[in-house]
Amino acid sequence: MSKGAAFEQVRLILGLDFGTTFSAICFATSTTTDLREIHTFTAWPGSCEQAGEHYVKTPSRIAYADENPGNDDNDGLASDAVGYEVEAGQRSYSWFKLLLDMDALSSDYDDPELKLRRSEGLMCLPADKSAKDVTTDYLRGLYQICQERLNRKFGNGRLASRLRYPVDVWLTVPATWSEKAKLLTQIAAQDAGFASHPGDRMFLIPEPEAAALAALKSTISEINDLIQVGDHVLICDCGGGTVDITTYNVLSTEPALELEELLVGIGAKCGSTTIDRSMNKLMAERFGDAFTSLGERRTGLGSHFMSTFENIKKGFSLVRAKKRPNRIPLKMRNVSAEAIASNHYDSDLDAVLLSTDDIKSLFDPVIDNITGLLSDQITKVEEDVKGKKMKVILVGGFASSPYLCERLEVFLEGRNARLVTPMKDAWSAIARGAVIRGLEGEAVKQRKCRRHYGFEISKHYQHKLHKDFDKSLRRTWIDKFDGSKCLTGFLAWEVNKGSIVTKQTEIRYSLEVTGEAGEPLFSSLDLYACSADSTPETIEDTSAEKVGCVTYTLKDLDVSQLRSKIGPGRIRRYQADLTIVIRMGDAAGLLTFKVLCQGAEVGTAQLDISSD
Repeated sequence: MSKGAAFEQVRLILGLDFGTTFSAICFATSTTTDLREIHTFTAWPGSCEQAGEHYVKTPSRIAYADENPGNDDNDGLASDAVGYEVEAGQRSYSWFKLLLDMDALSSDYDDPELKLRRSEGLMCLPADKSAKDVTTDYLRGLYQICQERLNRKFGNGRLASRLRYPVDVWLTVPATWSEKAKLLTQIAAQDAGFASHPGDRMFLIPEPEAAALAALKSTISEINDLIQVGDHVLICDCGGGTVDITTYNVLSTEPALELEELLVGIGAKCGSTTIDRSMNKLMAERFGDAFTSLGERRTGLGSHFMSTFENIKKGFSLVRAKKRPNRIPLKMRNVSAEAIASNHYDSDLDAVLLSTDDIKSLFDPVIDNITGLLSDQITKVEEDVKGKKMKVILVGGFASSPYLCERLEVFLEGRNARLVTPMKDAWSAIARGAVIRGLEGEAVKQRKCRRHYGFEISKHYQHKLHKDFDKSLRRTWIDKFDGSKCLTGFLAWEVNKGSIVTKQTEIRYSLEVTGEAGEPLFSSLDLYACSADSTPETIEDTSAEKVGCVTYTLKDLDVSQLRSKIGPGRIRRYQADLTIVIRMGDAAGLLTFKVLCQGAEVGTAQLDISSD
C-alpha cells in the first residue's frame, strides 16, 4: 500500500456529547493508539472568565441576535451566541434537549414538575421554533467552533481536502430515549453541519455505554486490579436532565475491553436541573410577586442569580456544611415582612438567604429518585447473580456533587456494592467514551432490549367481541382482495423487553399487502413500543407508545409472480407476502429497515416520525 493510500484512510473520530446543561466535544485520529491522545475541546469562546473545570464543557445555551437588540445598556448581539458567549441578562434558551423527548410516557422516577414547568414557561422556546430547531441552531454554533479549532489543529489545507479527513461523528444520546427523540437529535446534528460532507458518517451511542468505556478504560489503566474479568459494574450516569443506569458484566479487559449488559437498564428525567426547577418554585412560594415579577433576565437560567446558585449547588456538602446561610444577591421590591423575619431575605444586602436545610430540601427529592433507580437495579442484579460484589461508578456532571456522593455512600452501606469514582475527567467521560468507541470498535457484545417492540395490525372484525372499540383511535375497513371486514388497532409484539440484542438481532414481521394493477405497491406499518413489563393487546392501552410509521415502497417487486384475481370494476388486484426486517443492533445506533418478498430484498423502508 502506498503512503498516499494509507494517508487517505485516516479518519477523524469526533465524540459529541450534547447535554441538557453542558456539552462537550472530544476528537482523535483513527491512527491513535494511546487513549491519552484523545483531545478534549477546552478553549470555548467566552470561557476565560469561568473556573478551569468548566473548560472541558460549554453550556447548552443559545441567545438569538434578533431577540437581543442593542439598547442604552449594551450593544446587543450581532450574531447568535452559544455556550459561554451568552451573557447574564440576555434572553436565552436552555434545557431544550429535554423537550426533544417530552412525548414519551413518564417513568416512576421522572421529575413530576418537568411538564408543569414547561407549561408555565420555565422551559420556553422561541415562538417560531421547535425543540429540534433550537437544537439545530445550538449545535450549528458548536459545529462552527469545532471547525475553527480543528483548522488550527490540523491546518486549513488538510481539512479542506475532505477525502483525506473524513469524519466519524459519535453522537451520544440518553439510553432511555425514544426512537423519535434519537432520530430528532441525529437530524438536528446533521442539519447543523456535523457529518454533512461526502465520506462523513454519523453513529449514535447510548450515554451510559460511552461513559462506561471511558470510566473503565481510565480505571483499568491506572489501577490494574480494580476492574477484573467477571466483575459486575453499574454505571450511574447522573446528568443535568436524565439519570441512566446500566449494569455490565466484564468479559475481558485485555487486549480489549469487552462487556455485556446483565439486565435491562433503567433511567428517568430526574437530573440536576430538577434542583433548579425546585429552586424556582421555592422562591416563588416564599416571595410571590416580589420574585416572579422580576422576569427571566434577572432570575432565569443564565442570570447572575442562577449562576450564583449553581456555584452553591456544586459545592454543597453536609460533611462540610456552611455555618451561615448562603447569600445570593437579588434586589427585590416589596418583600414581605414575614419573609424577612423568617431569615429568608437580607434587606440590607439585597440578598436571598438559603440555609443548609433549604438546599438539602432541594437536593433530597432528586437523590431519592436516583437511589430508587439504583435500588431497583441492584436488587434485580442480586436476584440474578447472588454473592457477587458490584462496583458502582458515577459519571456525568451531577456525579461531582459532594452531597450526592455522601448520600450514595450511606445508601450503599450494607448492600453488596461499592462506590467507585472514575480516576479522572468524570465530567467529560461521555464524549471521550464516544471517541473510544470509534477507535476500538464495539465493546458491548450484547445488550438487553429496554422495551417491547411490535406493530399495529388489523384483524377480522367480530361484532360481539369488538363492538366497543374506541372510534377515535381505530377504524374498520374492507379488504379489497377478499372483501372481509377488518378492524385496526391490534398489536403484534415481535421483540420482548429483556431480550438479548446483538448486532445481528432483527425483528421480522410477515404480512400481506394488496395492490391494483398499474399502481406502485407502497404502504406503511405503525411501529409501537412498550416500556411496561407486560404488553397491551391494542393501541387503546396508554402503555403502548407509537414509535413512528414504517413506510415502504416495493420498487423491485415483480408483480407477475404474485397471486392475483379480477375484482369489482374488472380491476386486477395483487397480493404479496412480505417480510419487514428491522435491525435492532445496527452500528449507527438507530433502527434500520428492509423489505423482503420470498427471501429477496424488493424495496426500501424508513421510519417516519412526522405523523407521530
